[in-house]
Amino acid sequence: MSRSAKPQPAAHDRYERAALVALAKRGGIASMTELLREGSRPTAITSLWRSGRLIQLKAGLYQLPEALPSQHAAIVQACTAVPNGVVALVSALHYHGLTDANPEVVWVAVPLSGYAPKVSEPPVQYVRFRRGMYELGAESCCVDGHPVRVYSREKALCDCLRLPELVTRETALNALRRYLHGPGARVNDLLEMGRQCRATKWMRPYVEGLTA
Repeated sequence: MSRSAKPQPAAHDRYERAALVALAKRGGIASMTELLREGSRPTAITSLWRSGRLIQLKAGLYQLPEALPSQHAAIVQACTAVPNGVVALVSALHYHGLTDANPEVVWVAVPLSGYAPKVSEPPVQYVRFRRGMYELGAESCCVDGHPVRVYSREKALCDCLRLPELVTRETALNALRRYLHGPGARVNDLLEMGRQCRATKWMRPYVEGLTA
């Protein structure tokens, strides 16, 4: 073996360490560009991924497996992989504690003509809204230092009730019942959101029946 070939394993280890340190500094998620900027190399990043020491969320975006809180890890992953997305429907209900149903996919809303990247981890199911409906009720939150965007409780409930082809009526009504009978229920805000979502005809009879 030539002299020039001997340092290669050590250099490879150094590039792997550089990637792991860079990921730790960024809360456990970083892009390929960020990792390269911190002194890693594509071959080292690929090696870490293939050995299971990194998770590939989508092309060019990586995560340390142990980096995220287990309760909302999938939501953080989805919001990082889809920067223009808003957590929606049953996933938003689950985030707000309005349902025990834990969907196998993360429901993410994007604009009607917006970019929807192919996400490797976690499974993402897209729903497309027109611009006004997409922006309505979107809230910016923070989960262990990671920014996420999720629809408010009221918007998520309205969407679930007006889209029975995507959310079962049982799931939507159980969530509505939990909202109305739980702390912080804002019935007037909910009905106003229903009006803006054009869901009043679905929303009002159930609200009146559950609050009578």
